[in-house]
Amino acid sequence: MFIHQLKLTNFRNYPHLEAKLPPGLVLFHGDNAQGKTNLLEAVSFLSLTRSFRAEAEKELVSWQAEPAFARVTGLFTTKHGTLNIEIAIQPGSAEARKRLWLNGVARRASEILGQVPTVAFSVQDINLVNGPPGQRRRYLDILACQIDPPYMRHLQRYQRVIEQRNHLLRLIRSGQAQTQELGVWNQELVTAGSYLISLRRKLTDVLREKGDGLHRRLTREGEPLEINYLPSVEEEKFSAALAQGQGREIESGLSLWGPHRDDLRFLMAGRDMASYASRGQQRTIALALKLAEAEVLRDKKEETPILLLDDVFSELDPPRQEQLMASVSSDYQQVLITTTDLAGLPQPALAQATRFHVRQGQLFASP
Repeated sequence: MFIHQLKLTNFRNYPHLEAKLPPGLVLFHGDNAQGKTNLLEAVSFLSLTRSFRAEAEKELVSWQAEPAFARVTGLFTTKHGTLNIEIAIQPGSAEARKRLWLNGVARRASEILGQVPTVAFSVQDINLVNGPPGQRRRYLDILACQIDPPYMRHLQRYQRVIEQRNHLLRLIRSGQAQTQELGVWNQELVTAGSYLISLRRKLTDVLREKGDGLHRRLTREGEPLEINYLPSVEEEKFSAALAQGQGREIESGLSLWGPHRDDLRFLMAGRDMASYASRGQQRTIALALKLAEAEVLRDKKEETPILLLDDVFSELDPPRQEQLMASVSSDYQQVLITTTDLAGLPQPALAQATRFHVRQGQLFASP
């Protein structure tokens, strides 16, 4: 799979762009703050229907746009033909209004998610190793939604139940509701939550197996990398945990058990890499995780995902740069890469890449 045409209107710093992109290695180079990462963000946005960078979608709309709106369109070549995905954003007073089309037909985000598999790696992804648990849960959820459509429905239901259940717990604490009212919400929580826990566990098992091998290739080290799933409660003990911990939950006014409290842990030689790994080691672990994600998507979707590598080579030593480039150039149909320093890239990559110079929201073919 690859994207062969990208059109942007008022997206970030691109008032208008229409770019034709070939398969293979595609390199976007230029100074900082010129719009390189914005291109990768646009492609990922078409895939996931959400940004991997922005907190709010109104941030994607150029502040100079009059009227305020943005549009992103991508034409993708797949094994089964061409897909045309289009997303329009119109900022509102509270949040942006988003409209989506697949091959010209209006669709919901859930109907587009997973149609075009992409995997993005940016400098912030080191937080998957050393950042807060919520970021790792979000990572698992986004991947699970792409490969298992029912997962999104269970996740949305679970999130609504948590909100309602927490409200009820606070009402019980203040004497405005009865404890027996928790029964139906407990059942809903266990049903939706158990589905999430089960799939997250299976997904982590595959990521562990693939991630270990990829980490060894990147580092040429024999020490295994372990990726472990840490649920706050096991599926078969979920109901019992809620019954036994009911008093604590009422006292706190919060649901204390369930997949909203889960985490991932990365271990080498029994040591937690969030605490003991160097920044370089953590970056390589995050990269191995992302490449494992790409293999999961390839296996489940039967399409090679588009790789989006944002300044990924800047903090890798030359041997790891070469290992990474050798892997991605042979295994994936299209890899989009950004860099500020052409001289810092492996020379074989430069020789085979299609290059574009990015300057002030414009693309220029580069020899």
